[in-house]
Amino acid sequence: SASGSATFARVSATQLVQQCTSSIVNMKFMRTCREVSALISAREDRTLSLNERVVVRAHAFMCRRCTRWEEQVKFMRKSMVVWNQEKD
Repeated sequence: SASGSATFARVSATQLVQQCTSSIVNMKFMRTCREVSALISAREDRTLSLNERVVVRAHAFMCRRCTRWEEQVKFMRKSMVVWNQEKD
C-alpha cells in the first residue's frame, strides 16, 4: 500500500535497525554457539534457508568465536578447492 511505503520511508536508519533487532530477538533467531556452528558446517553440504542465514548473521554479529569458526570453514573450503585442482 502507498501509506505503508510512505511510513517506511520516514523511518530513520537507527529506528530501522532497532526495529529489526527487536524483531530478531522476538522471533527467536538467537541461537547458541553450538547451534550456529552446526549451521555454518551444514552450509557446506546444503543451502541454508533464509531463517537459518539470518540466525547465522545475527549471531556472528555478536560472537567473535563463531565468526572465527566461519572464517576457518571458508579457509578449509578454499584449501580443498586448491588441493583438488592440484590433484588433477
